[in-house]
Amino acid sequence: MQPRRLLCAIVFGFLAVPSHAEEISDAVVLYQQICIAPDGDLAKSGQLALEKGFSVSSDNFGVKVLSRDTSKGLSVPFVKLSSERPDANRLVGVCEVFGSTAHMSTFLDYVESQGLVEMPREEIFPDAGDKIYLRYFAAKDCLASTGYDGKCRLVWTVGDPPVGENYSGAFRFSRNSHHDAVGQQ
Repeated sequence: MQPRRLLCAIVFGFLAVPSHAEEISDAVVLYQQICIAPDGDLAKSGQLALEKGFSVSSDNFGVKVLSRDTSKGLSVPFVKLSSERPDANRLVGVCEVFGSTAHMSTFLDYVESQGLVEMPREEIFPDAGDKIYLRYFAAKDCLASTGYDGKCRLVWTVGDPPVGENYSGAFRFSRNSHHDAVGQQ
């Protein structure tokens, strides 16, 4: 092949290959793919995050943070995985995605499709001001649970109040008893 044709083939080849600029950055989409799909399996969540172009930026004391560009420090979106440790708070085993979304209704549709019940924000964070947007949902069978059997699906978000479909904050998923989160024992 002549050098000129080779150069043309390379240029057109690059144009045909999707670029990294098309990476998913919507927090709700990432939340569904990384946190919800593995249903509480943090090892699987970590693997999915790596497949989505994230890399480990820190891994200390059972808390792993994954981001896309570690050279600039932590920037959104990023993923935080907090694994269970016997010597620590039981409200771990949490997968979180921090970032912005233009699809807040998708998050609420998921909550509704799972039949999750919203907990009053006063029970969870009684001192949270009105400027904090907090929605906390638990599976109906969690409400009667007194143990830490890992079968309790918890989904919540906290951040700035949404403006229409646009929202910035954290989306969290875990399978622990809701009693730790609401301060009951």
